[in-house]
Amino acid sequence: MELQFIDFDEYFKNEKTEDNISSIYKNNTFDLYFPSGDIEIKSSYTIPNGYYNIDDINNYIMCVMIQSGLYLENKIFSDYKTFFINLSINEEKHGTIIKFYPVPTILENKIMPLNCGFELPTTSRTPRIKFCEGLETFLGLRYNNIIPTNNESTSCLTVYSNRHSNISPIHVYNDYAEKHNKTSTNKLPIKIFGP
Repeated sequence: MELQFIDFDEYFKNEKTEDNISSIYKNNTFDLYFPSGDIEIKSSYTIPNGYYNIDDINNYIMCVMIQSGLYLENKIFSDYKTFFINLSINEEKHGTIIKFYPVPTILENKIMPLNCGFELPTTSRTPRIKFCEGLETFLGLRYNNIIPTNNESTSCLTVYSNRHSNISPIHVYNDYAEKHNKTSTNKLPIKIFGP
């Protein structure tokens, strides 16, 4: 019997070319509910077919928030953007952490972007999100509901996935290693979460 060694670079190159988010799997849509004045603005989004990890999905959500004007800018440095939803990897539990930050009622050291898509809320509330069932499964969630269910909060709300995500542990490790290596994978300007 002859031992064969796997070329890991070739394996990961081939592995990452297959879509893990697509319309075929029905795991590529979500609705965002953003506080504006006394109401919530609902926007629906479709993630393009492709290979994604949790950071990629988080970056996609930030991109659509930038396009929709659902963020705030620093008064002095407009490259500093404040987002109100953040997805990250729960490395210990092999799942997803979603943090929701309240949208302030007054601007302190922040300004509304030129393409602003909301009014400051009358009471401090967090945005909410509803993932399609397939995307919930991918992220390790089992809520089948808008999360958080109660957005009337003046502090950060944290939601932990209640089952393992469908992302391979090998990819989670590689994503972690890549993040902590010399090369940065950030695709957006400097990110600040929360008010």
